[in-house]
Amino acid sequence: MANIIKQLCSKNPELYDKMIVASFYSEVLYAVRKAEPNIVVALIMRPGEFVYDCDTGALHRAGEWEMNVVAPLHDLVRVFTNNYVAWWLAGVDIVFLYKGNVNSRLLQVWHRREKHVFVWTVNEREDILHYR
Repeated sequence: MANIIKQLCSKNPELYDKMIVASFYSEVLYAVRKAEPNIVVALIMRPGEFVYDCDTGALHRAGEWEMNVVAPLHDLVRVFTNNYVAWWLAGVDIVFLYKGNVNSRLLQVWHRREKHVFVWTVNEREDILHYR
């Protein structure tokens, strides 16, 4: 994907001023930034990424061990790495924070890092159920 974006921008240089590549996955942003450092990249953060199913909002159907220990722990690690490591490694320019996780301390942290912050919410019923 990163090479496709790079080719698209090299054929259409005006896209550098008009395009933002946004992803929930810092690995994707890292690959895009590595392929083309001039592309603006944005990290989208969401709560409960591994605990809840993205399509239905329901808890993932897994065994008790996975749901009660592994998935929440995975979510905790993802939040930590996104907030303290991944954003820097990926060269993130913009951060999209889920509205339910925004607080003044978090905004101050991102502003001190000189990152643009946008707050997002969902508009589809299924997404609303997922993120409630």
